[in-house]
Amino acid sequence: MKGTYRRLALSVFLLLALCLPEVQAFSEAAPSDIVSWVSGHYEAQEIAAYAEDGSTCAIAVRNESAYTLVLLRREDGKLITDIENTKALKAGSAPLLSLKNSGNELSIAYEDRYNNEITSSVTYSASRASGGIWSVTDIKYRWNQELNEYNVMLGKGNIAIEYTLWDKDGSVLSKAAFPKLPAVWLSGYKALTDFNCALFAEAPLNSDIYAESALAPCILEFSDDIVSVEAASLGTTGVFSTCKMRDETRRAVIIEIGEGGGAVLTQSLPLPDAISLDTFHSWSSMQLYINGEGDSVGIRRQADGSWAVVNIMADEVIQLGANYIKLQGAENNRCLFGSSPWSDFRTLDFKTIPKSQAEAENAFETDGWAVVNNPSPDDRLNLRKRPDSASASLGKYYNGAPVRILEYGKVWCEVSVLDVKGYMMTKYLAFGDDIAKVNQAFPCLETLEKYMDSGAPIYAAAEDSSSPAFFGTANFLDWIIGVSDSYYHVFFADTGAHGYVKAVDLWNGNG
Repeated sequence: MKGTYRRLALSVFLLLALCLPEVQAFSEAAPSDIVSWVSGHYEAQEIAAYAEDGSTCAIAVRNESAYTLVLLRREDGKLITDIENTKALKAGSAPLLSLKNSGNELSIAYEDRYNNEITSSVTYSASRASGGIWSVTDIKYRWNQELNEYNVMLGKGNIAIEYTLWDKDGSVLSKAAFPKLPAVWLSGYKALTDFNCALFAEAPLNSDIYAESALAPCILEFSDDIVSVEAASLGTTGVFSTCKMRDETRRAVIIEIGEGGGAVLTQSLPLPDAISLDTFHSWSSMQLYINGEGDSVGIRRQADGSWAVVNIMADEVIQLGANYIKLQGAENNRCLFGSSPWSDFRTLDFKTIPKSQAEAENAFETDGWAVVNNPSPDDRLNLRKRPDSASASLGKYYNGAPVRILEYGKVWCEVSVLDVKGYMMTKYLAFGDDIAKVNQAFPCLETLEKYMDSGAPIYAAAEDSSSPAFFGTANFLDWIIGVSDSYYHVFFADTGAHGYVKAVDLWNGNG
């Protein structure tokens, strides 16, 4: 999901887009009895927006740049006040009001226009329950240039967020649900009588959710050690933030939220003053600016639950993972395998982040690592069950496949290839500085089109009885490192995840 729509977090955009589903949001002229009522109750103020449906009337009363939301109910020829809230409406611009469902559903919309065309909008929705109590139900942020919408649903003690991307024909291209956030603080503002729109981001086009928005108080509920939130972004894997802590330090904090609402907090060492959160790009990974020059690092969750640096943008762009670094300027694809000093976010010393490719490569420790190095790139090296050429093969591996050396031998090495243990012939492995000289010979295959949305099933073992461990899509199957019977052994280098995909689920693609 990290293409056009990968970044952007908490929110929602309602209304327009020429090809998007129609949304009713408008204001109408107020009848004379409403005009008289407002004149009698609000001296020197005027009606900025009005809507009526059934017996319910919604009014935005303007006093210079401030607005008051008023809901009236017609009853026995009288106007009864149900809601009068001076904080429910944004200051500065008049809203568009609409009522529907016999006056039981209210929408408050704001639009941004360019050349008389709507470019973005934000809509607050509220509904009236059978007992007559009005509650805010959701906030939608939409922007038309890319046809994106975030829908923030305000529940009982939680906030749930969904994202939708449309094409220009109005068809849904993608939908995603973010982790549900606990929000006990919301109970005091969900009722329309108490709702304060200033607590929510006005237009988080770039996922810039700062301390004054709804995300910050949610973060504070996760830990008593967090005193305040400097900046935060809601991503697909959790919440990324920089916070001030009770011990008077600044730290980067990652909050992973489980389906049951439980959370795992991972925090950095105290941050240098120059480090700040890049809210625009923090989506599936945390992105941090590390100095005032625009240098940044990306930190992604690994398959083992840890968080590791996976990209560095400094004098050069450096791509890496917990155990590899991609070499630049090499013929074909080459990687250096070893132990990264930046593989654990919890102990990461930001002062050691390299600015160049050479610095990064020099910091890698390659002891205990090797790569497959067949005489011909068309060959594949057997991983044997025992140190014997007649022993059963556990898989055949292409040039460049990463190998952990468990025990070195002149003829056979005991190895682990992505947790599959066995033996490989030493003469067909490259060690040390020679690792960087081996071109990867991995086949480039794509998942079948039927798997483009969900991803192809990835199995824990190359067995028909195995159950899918997770699902992977074509974009991430470039590292097909080996073959085992009717399965390919695949490696997702950015997260360290690996498994087996059925050969029948892949094809050569269109190119």
